[in-house]
Amino acid sequence: MNDKTPWGQNPAQTGDSEKVVSITEAARINNVTRQAIYVAIKQKKLKASKSSTRWTIHLEDLEEY
Repeated sequence: MNDKTPWGQNPAQTGDSEKVVSITEAARINNVTRQAIYVAIKQKKLKASKSSTRWTIHLEDLEEY
């Protein structure tokens, strides 16, 4: 197999323009609780996407928040 993608990473998420973080990472970056991030998502103040059971937030959207 000649795949150059690091093990366990989705090729679509390896580009610099597609940087995403988890709820926990977003909370740490903004110095708030995870619950505050969930509330912001629910109130549509913070854009996030959910794939199966995992939420992801684009860094650009986190900066706008």
